[in-house]
Amino acid sequence: MYLLDTNILLELLLRREHATVVMRFLQTPGNTCFISDFSFHSIGLHLFNKGKKDLYIRFAKDMFKPGGLKIISLLPEYLHYLVYASDSYGLDFDDAYQYAIAKSQNLTILSYDNDFNKTPERKVTPEEILNQKFT
Repeated sequence: MYLLDTNILLELLLRREHATVVMRFLQTPGNTCFISDFSFHSIGLHLFNKGKKDLYIRFAKDMFKPGGLKIISLLPEYLHYLVYASDSYGLDFDDAYQYAIAKSQNLTILSYDNDFNKTPERKVTPEEILNQKFT
């Protein structure tokens, strides 16, 4: 089960370098994926600032269909993970938030952000997961 970092979905939405592999990952059966409420709203902020409000609405409709992404939040009883991640691994707020959710829900972080490699759990990329499944 994976927690998709904001940059994973922006790759797809903005048709960046890794868009094709992100799409393949999302279409691979058996990948249970979550997105934090923080990432969902950060994507909205990014797309609104680029004048792509319609893309944000389409994204939400497409991604949150039955069997699609699930939004999760950091529960107050796990806020200490956020502070711990920031203090112990030098993560900024958004990365610490992702880390705290992943830690509290036993999820693997899927990201292109190497800051997560400062943590013992590290992160994985869609390429790494797809290579494991098809080798």
